[in-house]
Amino acid sequence: MAVFSYSAWSNCEPAELIEKLEYIFSQRGFSLPHPLRKMCQVWDEEGNYSYCDPASLCTLTSEDLPFSVQWWRGDDNDYNSILVTLKSEKGGIVCLVYLSGLKRSEEAELGRLLIEHIVPPKWDFPDDYAVFTLTAW
Repeated sequence: MAVFSYSAWSNCEPAELIEKLEYIFSQRGFSLPHPLRKMCQVWDEEGNYSYCDPASLCTLTSEDLPFSVQWWRGDDNDYNSILVTLKSEKGGIVCLVYLSGLKRSEEAELGRLLIEHIVPPKWDFPDDYAVFTLTAW
């Protein structure tokens, strides 16, 4: 089974970007807080994870990047997840979106929603830079 990841560039502030991602992923049944812990699972640059209150993501700034957070869907025995890493690049923020356990049609729909809600209008793109990419392995 192939694993898909998307890279989408945005010129939003980090907290606004988290809000947009929450909107996109909630349409597909994903929740930012872990279903059992009711807290967000986040990672730092070294790969160390911790839990935080979902409300604390409203204060995320560019100084907090790189930053990773996971969205969840499912029960104890059957989790689907989306891991998102935000990092500063080309005067904006790149969202690296890793999809796990999803159907191909759902992966495609999430890609469409990322383009529609995260990638800015063409006139805001950085010169000679791919603002949206798909990787499969």
